[in-house]
Amino acid sequence: MISRENPLRQMPYFELLMVLSALFISMLLSGLVIQNLAPALGIADIQETIKGFDDQTNKDTISAIKILQITIHLFLFILTPFIFLGIINHQRPLNYLMLNRVPGFRNLFLGIVLMLSSFPLVFFVYWLNSLLPMPASFVEMESQAMQTVKYFVRADSPEVLMFNIFSIAMIPAIGEELLFRGVLQRIFGKISDNPHIAIWVTALVFSAFHMQFAGFFSRLLLGAVLGYLLYWSASLWVPIIAHFLYNGVQVVGAYLRQQQGLPINSGTVEYFPGWITLISIILVVGLCYLMHKTTSANQQVYEAQMSAEQ
Repeated sequence: MISRENPLRQMPYFELLMVLSALFISMLLSGLVIQNLAPALGIADIQETIKGFDDQTNKDTISAIKILQITIHLFLFILTPFIFLGIINHQRPLNYLMLNRVPGFRNLFLGIVLMLSSFPLVFFVYWLNSLLPMPASFVEMESQAMQTVKYFVRADSPEVLMFNIFSIAMIPAIGEELLFRGVLQRIFGKISDNPHIAIWVTALVFSAFHMQFAGFFSRLLLGAVLGYLLYWSASLWVPIIAHFLYNGVQVVGAYLRQQQGLPINSGTVEYFPGWITLISIILVVGLCYLMHKTTSANQQVYEAQMSAEQ
């Protein structure tokens, strides 16, 4: 382990390098686990199995792929931050990740309303993003990703719905917020000494990491909102809960569409009616302004913790 007093820790990019090292370790460990787990679940090749998804694909096969995806997510997003904190020998991990503060009801409520209000705006940005020309290889990747999501969110019973909420909504919300907002946003804040630069750079990395180019700008916007929720609340619990609800609403929405006999994914990119999108923009801007103006104490706590070594 590296001592907290080690002068290397004062170098601007040292912690970023350590995160990459922790991510590499997690990838190796997840590869070893998946190599043994996949055959046990009856999966010979994950990518080929996903590419072969169709309406006749066995439900057990899709569930097996979900279990493998959960395993990968646990290693890459949840284990990585703690390996990183172990490498730098940080003795108060909850403080570093900003999990030590319980958010006030008001900030949590406003954060949830802001996240849910952003749905139409995010969908509209996604539609605009989809109009941009992309190389054929990117189009194919995007089509494959949409097909995978289509089969992942399928649920013909409440039990499958609950499993989907756990695997598609809860695990990604916890893991992605731990790594991106809990670790990377803090590191970028130290490097830039500017919380706003840190928020947008983290959102950029967050969006790029998903490798879905048609949704790059909508996910960038979503990442920025989550970053500002951390800034305005000084608690990682707010973006975690907001992210979970954002994912969960989509999972439940897909389930309700299936119950009504409607298609989950039509293959086309749609957006809400213009008046709903306009209301969404007004609400998002208004809520952002309100939280910015009423959370100065939390912003000071956030900035103080960004520069703290403990």
